[in-house]
Amino acid sequence: MPCPVGFIDGLAWDPVNDTLWWSDDVNCTVTEIHKITGATLRTFNFGVLTGSIPGCPDGGVANCANSGLALGLDHTLFMGSDGCGIIYSADASPAAPAPPLFLSSFATVGGRDEDMECGPQFTKSDSSTVETLLSKDAFNNTFAVIEMAPEQCIAPPRDRTPPEVSCIETTNPHGKTVPPAGSTTSPGPKGGQNDDGYYQLLATDDIDPFVTDTGSGTIFGPFASGIKIKYTEDADATPIIKKIGSATDAVTWHIIGNGDPAVTAVDDAGNVGGPVLCLVPPPPK
Repeated sequence: MPCPVGFIDGLAWDPVNDTLWWSDDVNCTVTEIHKITGATLRTFNFGVLTGSIPGCPDGGVANCANSGLALGLDHTLFMGSDGCGIIYSADASPAAPAPPLFLSSFATVGGRDEDMECGPQFTKSDSSTVETLLSKDAFNNTFAVIEMAPEQCIAPPRDRTPPEVSCIETTNPHGKTVPPAGSTTSPGPKGGQNDDGYYQLLATDDIDPFVTDTGSGTIFGPFASGIKIKYTEDADATPIIKKIGSATDAVTWHIIGNGDPAVTAVDDAGNVGGPVLCLVPPPPK
């Protein structure tokens, strides 16, 4: 979407409503927009919300305007201030008025909290845990971890579980023949190698798997989880993928690579599942 500002000073994502909050550089206007279309949903004056603090009157742009933004899961919006060393908070829930309801303010260690976000829980020396607000000052090379009251700055939970990926031997294009288990089942005489190269690709977590040719590094996909492919290993061939069979056949893609295929999947949080090797023999000489 087109960017409606020249220099974004504050930017925060609302993980509940899937919207974005932004403020322009050293500006008194804070705006909530639709993440995809960029349409304005709410906008308010930073000075009016905080009681017309010095330097940021109604409609003004001056020394104590908004800088960084952060948003907790409880819809508390945190707003840094340019040069004032103060962080302000407001209730930015969907039911709140426009402008949102002012909640509180507190001093910070920096003069200009340029980049902020609700951080992970921090374990103190007495083994108690507290919620945190992370703040990067614009000029003094510091990154502050600020202790917050319970349920005041709740960070979105992070997905740390990688997707599970697998490749299992499957039928030929007509869906009738599966390679015999004698040579494909590990630790059989060929170490789990699939003579015919027919594999079904699977990935959990509603994620689509990729296939990497271990010989050339060429990546194919993503494919829908559950798709069936044929893979041929040929060290002298140019890696390629092409359609196989008809639209009604069980196997839809034929991949030719220089080495064995390896299956991986990456979820929305960046967790990587795999690689899992799907062994095939090289062609006979």
